[in-house]
Amino acid sequence: MATPRQQERWERAPFSLLDYVHYAYFGLHIPISLLMDFQAIVPLKYFPSFAQRLGTYYNNEYKDPLMAADPKPTWFKSFIWCEAGLQLPFFGLALYAMHTGGSWIRIPGIIYGTHVATTVVAVLAEVLCGEYGLSWKDKAWLASVYLPWLVIPLTYVWKLAFDPHPYRKLKQD
Repeated sequence: MATPRQQERWERAPFSLLDYVHYAYFGLHIPISLLMDFQAIVPLKYFPSFAQRLGTYYNNEYKDPLMAADPKPTWFKSFIWCEAGLQLPFFGLALYAMHTGGSWIRIPGIIYGTHVATTVVAVLAEVLCGEYGLSWKDKAWLASVYLPWLVIPLTYVWKLAFDPHPYRKLKQD
């Protein structure tokens, strides 16, 4: 005779609006990392010309003192190396877990989201309080670019912290 626990059968839960936001975030973050962010740590000659032009446009439009700096601050480059070594592989894992209903992503996801939120707070503090000659309008414009990279990982942590099966539900017989 099977116990009630053994009789439980799970299936992937339908995505909520927040799940779609997270899925898009991870999917879009892969090309953003490869084509934009890694310009802070890899010589520009290794990027396609359209990515170089996009980086130039971004620096001109948003006046990002960290991405425009030459040389880049060491602490900032260390964050980008973490993005390359830890975050980029995680994006694929998160997409896979969301697609297949994998609850195993909870602890890695909480670690990821906490790490990213911490680094973005440091970047925002530098951008908003650093002495770069930016007007408050320029700082607000630039902060609006960085803010989603703080808010979305925090909502991801919130979801994973309080839901033991974030992407699964019990099958209804």
